[in-house]
Amino acid sequence: MASDRDGFSLGLNIFGNKLRMVEARKRGGTLIISNLAEATLDVPLDFYAIGNQDLIPQYANVINSTLDNKEFEAQTLRLAIERRMVIIKRIAVDQGLDDRELKQHVEWELEQFLISSRDEYNVDFEKLEDTGEAFTHVIVVAVRKAIIGYLQEIFDSTNLQIEEIDVDTFAAVRGLKCNPKNKVIGLSALLDINERGFDFSIIHNGSFLLSSEIAKPQDDDQTLDNGHEQLARIIADELNRMLTHFENARFENRLERILLTGEKNASVIVPHLQKLLNLEDIAFCDPFQNLDMELNDQAGALVQQSPEKFLVSLGMVCGGRE
Repeated sequence: MASDRDGFSLGLNIFGNKLRMVEARKRGGTLIISNLAEATLDVPLDFYAIGNQDLIPQYANVINSTLDNKEFEAQTLRLAIERRMVIIKRIAVDQGLDDRELKQHVEWELEQFLISSRDEYNVDFEKLEDTGEAFTHVIVVAVRKAIIGYLQEIFDSTNLQIEEIDVDTFAAVRGLKCNPKNKVIGLSALLDINERGFDFSIIHNGSFLLSSEIAKPQDDDQTLDNGHEQLARIIADELNRMLTHFENARFENRLERILLTGEKNASVIVPHLQKLLNLEDIAFCDPFQNLDMELNDQAGALVQQSPEKFLVSLGMVCGGRE
């Protein structure tokens, strides 16, 4: 866990107009959650905002006021950005490639799916867990340099210094593993129902395997209120489609659990999902349940009300990308 000179580390993520922070410190090798908070931006930080210089002071003011009013102590942060701001590709490569050959293959793949010049992107990649399939799989992440530059401009106007930027997809997986007592054995899915739509991640023994997104249906609010079975069927179909990627894998391609996160309370669809997927273990994620916490009353209330909403920022404070 990275920390500033005072021993505090801050994980922060922004999704649309919601900003969430988790602060922690190490004591005797133990992670202590010391503070957390959430705030609302007047204008969502999304693709439409990138490059708008007039919005930078607004974003910075919200961040600074939250830090001051909620008495955060960290001076550096690890920032998680929304998955829709980046390109995430899972590609198959031949077994046994050395580092140079792997990089060459990734660069060739980039030429196939990047819509602008390669020079306009920052790119990172890493091998995924060996699932026993015929090929090695690699996750490739590309983000426009203009996005990173804009985020840097925002935080240059705050009391925080960016130490690392990652994607919420991967930070959420780390949040699950923040405490080894958390149940991450076997094949699991993270399901985030939010204002953009439905976000999925498949995880095996705590390792990321695959992600997917479905755009928000036009009648999403009405469906969540009245069309519970219809919505559950959309989600179940997508999960089943994702699992076909692992038909020849060394583990059985059957989910053992689904963990719910996100802005919308989707508890109404749980019974329908359980029936459609023949799966009982579907519940809201509580990433703080096995962690040591020293929180004031306001922060403690947020943990009690909706701990799943802080999964990503907790994942950032727990450590860097593996």
